Amino acid sequence: MRRIAPTVMLALGAAGLLPGFGCDVSPPQRELNSSSVGSQSVEFYVPPTAPLGDVLSALLAAREADVLRPSIPVLQGSLGGTIEFVSNESELEIHAFDLEADVFDSKLQVAASMGAVEVSVPLDVYAEGEFLRTCFLHVVVPERGLYVTLAFSVVANDGPVLVVDSPPKIVGASVAAELDFNCPEQPGSDVQSVVIGSVEKVIQAAGLDFASELAEIAGGAVGTGSGSAGSMVDRVDFLVSPDAGAAGMGADDLRIGLRGGFESTRAPCVPADAADLPPFVEPPAEFPARVPGTGGPYGMGISVSKAFLKQGLAAAYRGGMLCRRAGAGDLPDVRLDDLFPSLRALGPMSAIRAAVWPGGQPELEFAPPDPDAGEDLPQIIVTLPRLALDIYGSLEWTDIRLLSVTADLLLVLSPQIENGSLSFVPVEVHIDGMDIDFSKLLDENDADLRAGARAAAERVIARMVEDLGLLEFPRPACAGGDLLGSALEGGRILLYFAP
Repeated sequence: MRRIAPTVMLALGAAGLLPGFGCDVSPPQRELNSSSVGSQSVEFYVPPTAPLGDVLSALLAAREADVLRPSIPVLQGSLGGTIEFVSNESELEIHAFDLEADVFDSKLQVAASMGAVEVSVPLDVYAEGEFLRTCFLHVVVPERGLYVTLAFSVVANDGPVLVVDSPPKIVGASVAAELDFNCPEQPGSDVQSVVIGSVEKVIQAAGLDFASELAEIAGGAVGTGSGSAGSMVDRVDFLVSPDAGAAGMGADDLRIGLRGGFESTRAPCVPADAADLPPFVEPPAEFPARVPGTGGPYGMGISVSKAFLKQGLAAAYRGGMLCRRAGAGDLPDVRLDDLFPSLRALGPMSAIRAAVWPGGQPELEFAPPDPDAGEDLPQIIVTLPRLALDIYGSLEWTDIRLLSVTADLLLVLSPQIENGSLSFVPVEVHIDGMDIDFSKLLDENDADLRAGARAAAERVIARMVEDLGLLEFPRPACAGGDLLGSALEGGRILLYFAP
């Protein structure tokens, strides 16, 4: 299964009925029309207080890219007079540490310390072409500072990337070298200048390689490589992609906007008037420097347009992702004989299954989380008008229809993020305007039948939500930690993450 952008999972998972067809993602079936894609559907924001240097240090260490290993090539030169030398190839191992990274003057400035290192370069000494001996030149590279400037750039028609804005600067004392006492050096020797010059050159080249890898790692950390595109059930197409025109750095912060959209092909299981929703561009979010309420720092803020989520739910509905056939799977731990005692006369049911057929355009709203219930994310409120629900029981390996109802469904979900995964907890399942379409095998009186049908429908829908399980919730490294807080601001949901 391909990784799905978290905003897509929020949009589709909001229905709570996603297991109907599964959520495997295939490559895009078609390119979305520009009229279906809105700008700044999602935003990544790195505040001035973000510990970006710590994030980059950890990522560099994970890739073993925090060590520069420049190679000193084979060198030739004179020790004076008729004495010549040829060096063997050597390698330096310079550790980069104490990274600091800050946005300044619309660019990302990264400073690192380069650890001191000593290496003994073996020299084969010749006099008039005859080998004399091997001696050593001891090279000392002092601790120095490495300074890298990164800036946003656009490659062809791709989104924004971070690139090295200018050659990195290495600041500090010069490289020093000293010959062994038994090396026959004479006036006119160039051994130190040849070796030291080569060492400085390879260190500069290694610094540039380090800066290039740092640019790639930093880009991933702030979200330049985020986003995805694909098709689900061959009917729902989506796009979430970094927008070069919505990426930039201010005086001390960084922001990347992602454009996004959904399109669908109508499935036979939904009404003919089912429609996709056009995108609606919300103004950019106003992120504070610190987490509201706690005043603590955060690594990244993520804002998601409510209109984008609503567009995703509409596409999921029209594409048939909210439909569920009875063969989609059992509903574990669901029992009905406590609601309908007359079922016991039929014998024990080995499984309960359900089919779902939405009958009207769903609506999506949001409410603040309930801290007393341990909620951190805004509640998702889904309204599904005229939802048809068929409940089946498996009796002696044969599915028999027990109950069919049509009703308006109000579903309140509490999203939960834990250990990089997203799940949905049903807070409220409310059935209203219920019509009982089939109940021939049930002998309850009208009042008990209606009460039992309502409870059965609520129980089955809640079980479907719980069966969603854990959904992958990939995020940039700057937002790779715990959720620190959330807020509903205008037309956006704001999330604050630790790095």
